[in-house]
Amino acid sequence: KPRKDYEKYADVDYLSSFFFEEEYQALDLKTFPLDYERFSKDLIKEVLASYQEVLRLDLSEEDWFNDIKELSVKFNFAPAVKLWKKNKDQYPGHVGDIAEMIRIATTGRKQSPNLYDVFQVLGLEACKKRLNYIVREL
Repeated sequence: KPRKDYEKYADVDYLSSFFFEEEYQALDLKTFPLDYERFSKDLIKEVLASYQEVLRLDLSEEDWFNDIKELSVKFNFAPAVKLWKKNKDQYPGHVGDIAEMIRIATTGRKQSPNLYDVFQVLGLEACKKRLNYIVREL
């Protein structure tokens, strides 16, 4: 399946730079596109801190995502988008919102390659280090 976010070879460097720790550390936390209009900084910090504690990379992609669903339920987010769409007044958001918080914290971007694959490349230590960094700095 071809990547649609790479229009030309020059895009690859920028779009994959977050894989390198020095490039990630050079990102300005103020530019991370976290959704502060919908979610408080305290909630985002709490979600990321909780995820850091349960993060495992020795799971299948399905089981790994199920852990994110469980985290969603813990914070009263809908574990499925369809459920949230039917009951928006009962949930502050859905599992995709939780996954987006995690993606932004670890990559600095709303869009990246498959998050499970990104985590596998970065490794457990780097992922936890990035999550911890965001929790401390928010």
